[in-house]
Amino acid sequence: LALADSMQGRDGVTACFFGDGAVAEGEFHESLNLAALWQLPVLFLCENNEYAMGTSIRDELAQPDIHLRAESYGIQAEEVDGMDVVAVETAARRAAEAVRAEPGPRFLELHTYRFRAHSMFDTQAYRTRDEISTMRQVRARACACRARGLGRRACVRLPSVGWTARGTPASNPGAHRSQAAPSTEHTRGELTNLNLLVSQHTTEHTMDH
Repeated sequence: LALADSMQGRDGVTACFFGDGAVAEGEFHESLNLAALWQLPVLFLCENNEYAMGTSIRDELAQPDIHLRAESYGIQAEEVDGMDVVAVETAARRAAEAVRAEPGPRFLELHTYRFRAHSMFDTQAYRTRDEISTMRQVRARACACRARGLGRRACVRLPSVGWTARGTPASNPGAHRSQAAPSTEHTRGELTNLNLLVSQHTTEHTMDH
């Protein structure tokens, strides 16, 4: 579609949606390479929930920052809070306008989190219930921050849930199940920071009025 638009001089933009699990596939790199090489009007949107079907992205990819992979092909890329519909719409509109204004593709990495199982057969052995519960609190507090006027200060990017205590990827696929506590503690730290933001803003609002 993008190649046809380019050859026929149309101002169309082809939006290509995919998840983080597709990044390990060969066609991901082939598509980015050709889009950049031929300067095609494509907007790539990666919905990154960090677990694909059931494997932590940090157990699968040596470079888990997907937007950096796009940049390695010379494609302008941006990270977006994928659970903020306004942020996604704004970033997508800006990227589409950029594609129309200048030749070449753009890339958005939409950080999100999957609270439910991937399917009815998914036992979710790759994460703990405590992690899911904590992430729900993180998202709830992020929304509270936005509602109180803190905007995107509240949550530009979701806290990573796949790191071990030392901040390095686990050495084997089963490691995250045995080292879930440090990861959860990191996420709780993010929740504490959000609570501080809400408290600070509430205090300032009270003093102003």
